[in-house]
Amino acid sequence: MIRRLACGLVAATFLMGPPALAAGPNTFEFAAMGDVPYKIPNDYPAVDRLIAAINASKPAFTLHVGDTKAGSSPCTDEVLKKAFDQMQTIEGALHYTIGDNEWVDCHRKDAGGFDPRERLKKVREIYFPQPGKSLGKTPMTVESQGLVSPEFATYVENTRFEKNGICCPRQGQRGLDQLLFRPRQGKRGQGHGALHPG
Repeated sequence: MIRRLACGLVAATFLMGPPALAAGPNTFEFAAMGDVPYKIPNDYPAVDRLIAAINASKPAFTLHVGDTKAGSSPCTDEVLKKAFDQMQTIEGALHYTIGDNEWVDCHRKDAGGFDPRERLKKVREIYFPQPGKSLGKTPMTVESQGLVSPEFATYVENTRFEKNGICCPRQGQRGLDQLLFRPRQGKRGQGHGALHPG
């Protein structure tokens, strides 16, 4: 876990500094983090320290690439809410992408044996309380597929935003809209239900 946190901190440091090679009025720096915490609750203080380092560097925005918990750790509302609360301590705007550990892996016995679709619905409810706004203490306005395309109203996690003329699209983790219990071929052409991300 220390290696993961160190990699997260190194990635955040690399993306935020040293000073950018390019300079000019449209130059900006951002931070990226993800895949933490994995050992709950032991890693919570390390995540707080990572967020403090990000806040101290004052990036234009922060990207969270998902996996706010290990795939085998509990998928309870409390665990999801704790991660959300930690992310909300980012001083600037935070753009979060749903990871597979938050919902796809929740069917595992050690994760609680949850229905992944129900967990995805809960993740959207917790992490996207205001579609059209990012997370963080200083949220940015984003264009949300859930708001601009009524036929895709549930896909609030698919967003894009612009920073200094650069379009930054964010789409949910691969398979997000393709998680299906669909038949796969078994012996002699017999289908059987399987959790199968597309």
